[in-house]
Amino acid sequence: MEIRTMRKNDCDIALKIWQDIFEESDSFVQWLFANRFFPEYSSCAEAEGSIVSVIHAMPLPLRFHGNVYKGAIIGGVATVPPYRGLGLMKKLMAYEIGLLKELGIELVTHTPVNPAVYYSCDQYLCTKTGDFLYEKNGMVAPELREFDLNAALAVYRNFASRYDGIVWRDKALMTLRRDDFYSDNIRAYMLKSGAYCFADIHEDGVASCMEFAYFQEAEVQMLLEAIPARTVTGRLPADYANTQIFKKWNT
Repeated sequence: MEIRTMRKNDCDIALKIWQDIFEESDSFVQWLFANRFFPEYSSCAEAEGSIVSVIHAMPLPLRFHGNVYKGAIIGGVATVPPYRGLGLMKKLMAYEIGLLKELGIELVTHTPVNPAVYYSCDQYLCTKTGDFLYEKNGMVAPELREFDLNAALAVYRNFASRYDGIVWRDKALMTLRRDDFYSDNIRAYMLKSGAYCFADIHEDGVASCMEFAYFQEAEVQMLLEAIPARTVTGRLPADYANTQIFKKWNT
């Protein structure tokens, strides 16, 4: 078993592993690997000449205690089924952290789909969020504006300044994030104030909110009412106070 830094020519197999395990749309995965694949920041385990486990990382500035650091986000942590349960990911994560240190990364955060995978690698959650279920209550839908990058960046930076370990975006990174969502047919909804969310509308009348940024908590319910869906699910910071608007809230 060889553990190593990924290479550019690993892109196709890394893409296939991602698609097979995370079952995301072709359009999104193609976009992701064209724009978010950083092999020099990522690592893999290879057995008998084939990649069997991967950790992806992308360099991004992260804000912590008012300062912006050279950071990276780890995601796409996956092992193909025949090689699971062998302790491989723990070794790979140790290699990955060492690699990022060598590259001068000062702060690392994770985006776990399955936190248990990270726990097994001695990586633990350090923030709390609330998963919610919202059902429309008959409010008049607010007036929306066309999504505007400058307005989005202003509200995002105001929102992000309240939290540690969050990506500190400039306009280029805000554009890239918007295009992440657009590549997967996820729509933007923006209030006149600039508060916005991105939501994925499903055929069953349920929507999934992928990102919120707002000035005031009252804007969250306004955005939820603007989404053309019967029920909306999503995630907000655990310090969100108006949990009474939700049918369910689990921190």
